[in-house]
Amino acid sequence: MSETSETVSVFSGGTAVPVKEARKTRGAKDLAYSMLALLIPIVLMLVLYRFLGGESPTTVDPSAALTDARARASYQVWAPSGLPSGWRTSTAKTAQQDGHLVLRIGYAGPDGEFLQLTESSAPLDGVLNSAVGGGSTLLGSAEIGGRTWQRYSGAQGVSAVVLAENGRTIVLAGQAPDATMVEFARSLK
Repeated sequence: MSETSETVSVFSGGTAVPVKEARKTRGAKDLAYSMLALLIPIVLMLVLYRFLGGESPTTVDPSAALTDARARASYQVWAPSGLPSGWRTSTAKTAQQDGHLVLRIGYAGPDGEFLQLTESSAPLDGVLNSAVGGGSTLLGSAEIGGRTWQRYSGAQGVSAVVLAENGRTIVLAGQAPDATMVEFARSLK
């Protein structure tokens, strides 16, 4: 904001001499210093955030959710075993929905892929719609670990492999390549 300078009369030796006051505004140099003073702490906070792992996916221990599900389920609860390094558990919870136990465990992969494992005693349609979204399309089947799994595609590039047997439905859904999903499903025991 610029203020105009005023003319003031100063008496010197009995005569009035007009003198201009110094401007009361700051220049571009002062503005640049002020911006720099604000930007330095912001940049330091961002560097510290990244250095301390602020962008890394959250890692949780799924053992409590698995123990709870195994204690309450009427079927054998599976979990991945022997996954390649780099996979992290990002979420794990059990819930009771419409009288059915539902176990959901989210995984973050080494290449930025995300998968969600859902196990439930609920019928296939409900579990699949919840994991993949409505309007999923059956693509075919695949033999994985000696069992026949169904392959589905869903909304927004989400795909799934599904095993429905013995009063349980297992859905592994995400935006990972088919080979990754098959490898992950093969690790379930």
